[in-house]
Amino acid sequence: MTTAKEMRTQGATNILAPPRTVVLPPTAFATAWLNRPRGPMTVGLRRVSADELLAAEVRGRTRAQEIFPNSSPFDPARIETAEIIRFHFVLGKALCDPHDYRKNLWLDQQELSSSNMLPVGPSKMVEPMRFTRDGLHRLFDELEILSIEGNPTWPEATDEELEELGVALLDGSFLEDLEEVIDPGASEEEFRMIRDEYECDMRRFLKHIIEMRRNGPRSPMMAAADTSP
Repeated sequence: MTTAKEMRTQGATNILAPPRTVVLPPTAFATAWLNRPRGPMTVGLRRVSADELLAAEVRGRTRAQEIFPNSSPFDPARIETAEIIRFHFVLGKALCDPHDYRKNLWLDQQELSSSNMLPVGPSKMVEPMRFTRDGLHRLFDELEILSIEGNPTWPEATDEELEELGVALLDGSFLEDLEEVIDPGASEEEFRMIRDEYECDMRRFLKHIIEMRRNGPRSPMMAAADTSP
C-alpha cells in the first residue's frame, strides 16, 4: 500500500518532470568530444520562451556577422553559422535534467566555452562540438514536437484534411512534388539538400504520430524510466 509520504514524493516528482524527455543514442554525440556518453543518454527538454528564442536569433546573426565581417547577409556560410549558433543557444535554454526541469543537463551550460563560435563573456550555449549533425536534427525535431504538443494556439487537423492525408499516404503522392514548396531561388545542390532534409523531417514527424497512436499517451517520466540506461 502506498503511504502518504510516497504519494507526496511521487507528486513532487511529477511536478518537476520536464515536459519532454528524449533518449539519444551514442551516435548523437561527436567523437571529438572526449567526455561524450558511451551509451544511450536520456535528456530532458524545457519549453523555450519567446524572449529566449528572440535572443537566440539576435545572438546567431550578430556572431555570424563578426565571424564573416565582409560577407553578404545572404552568404550561405554566414547563414549556416548563424543557424548553428542560434540553435546551440536554444539548446542551452532547453536541455535539462530528465527528472527535474530546474536543473541544467550539464553544469557548463552556464559557463564560458572555449569554442571560437561563442562571443566573449558568459554564455548559455551548449558547445557545438558535442553533437553530430544527426544528433542536432533529432533535438530540433523534438523541440518542434514539444512546441506543438499541448499548444492550444496550434490548429488541429480537420476531418477533411485527415482524409486527404490518408489518400496521399496510400497512393504515395504525399512525398512527391516537394519542389513546389521549396525556394525556387535555391541552387541545384541546395535544392537537393533541402529536399532530402525536408522529406526526412516529415518522415520523423510521421513516425512520432505512429508511435503516439501505437503506444498511447505517456508521461515524460514514464518514458524516461523505461529507457534510461
